[in-house]
Amino acid sequence: MTGRPLVYLIDGSGYIFRAYFAVRPLATSTGVPTHAVTGFARMLGRLLKEERPTYLGIAFDSRTKNFRHAMYPEYKANRDAPPEDLVPQFDLTWKLVQALDIPVLQLDGFEADDVIATFTAQALRHGFDVRVVSGDKDLMQLVGEHVTQLDTMKGKVYDRAGVIERFGVPPERVADVLALAGDASDNIPGVPKVGEKTAAKLVAAYGDVEQVIAATTLITKPKAFEKAVVDNQESARLSKRLATLKEDVPLTFDAAALKMTPPVPEKIGGFLKSIEAFSLMRDLGLSSTATEAAPPPRTPTLPFVAPTATPLASPATQTIHVEVGTAIDRSGYQTLLSREAVTALLAKARTTGVLSIDTETTSIEATRA
Repeated sequence: MTGRPLVYLIDGSGYIFRAYFAVRPLATSTGVPTHAVTGFARMLGRLLKEERPTYLGIAFDSRTKNFRHAMYPEYKANRDAPPEDLVPQFDLTWKLVQALDIPVLQLDGFEADDVIATFTAQALRHGFDVRVVSGDKDLMQLVGEHVTQLDTMKGKVYDRAGVIERFGVPPERVADVLALAGDASDNIPGVPKVGEKTAAKLVAAYGDVEQVIAATTLITKPKAFEKAVVDNQESARLSKRLATLKEDVPLTFDAAALKMTPPVPEKIGGFLKSIEAFSLMRDLGLSSTATEAAPPPRTPTLPFVAPTATPLASPATQTIHVEVGTAIDRSGYQTLLSREAVTALLAKARTTGVLSIDTETTSIEATRA
């Protein structure tokens, strides 16, 4: 893929769900959940640092039902509604992408995969190479001489050979395998008794779905899965239509619009301030000095009183009452300033049988502290 400009097309919808389940729950001081958008920003920041894309666009699913629902009303009908704390983060993620001045690729009635497929086809006609950023197996049908797929979670790049290794068939036959095997996550019916491995063997032996149907029809003593193909021809054909990505979504590839520009720290800083996540400036490769301000304290600050070196009180009798706005009684505290003092405390803890440790960190985010 050397010598041609390279455009990165990110499956933004897939990124959001991956981020949601990869990061522990986080929320602002007002209770707005932020872990999905935080994870999304970190994943995006890593991509920007490691890949340094010159051209980039992020595709999102339609906010309405898409054309596949009209074709098959049960499409994705088995999916639960998004988690309650994920729903408000869809808009937050959109705002993050806009704050970074990265083009959002979306059109009602079409999934992110179809938008990516369309932009891929148009980019190739404009002399571009394409790198699809996603872990979605459906998108592997786009891989070719000038198209690769990057799964950032696995750190793996799929070229034609990689797809053949994954599916047992080349990219142009991936939709046929998905059609015969079906897809439980999308509720694509497929053919009963035909799993992905069996589907791959049938496709490798005979060709596309129509060729598989024709070949199995001629078998005089078909096995159970071959008979299933003959008995479920229309289901196989419908599933092929559902699994095949569209390349004619009415959107136009504009290289100039997809060209990356340096993010404006003040612009992204304003957004990060709204979700109380200034640490993401570092993840996104930006300096926060111009915009970062310390967040307001969540509890009143207590006056500082220098510690004393008095002996520790017995755990059985030590009680410390703290009232906000008053000095802390530190008579029950001891500052350990030497190895000997720590050793003595450990000896006391072993004798007592109980030791409690609390760590003071630079952040409440475990992955950043």
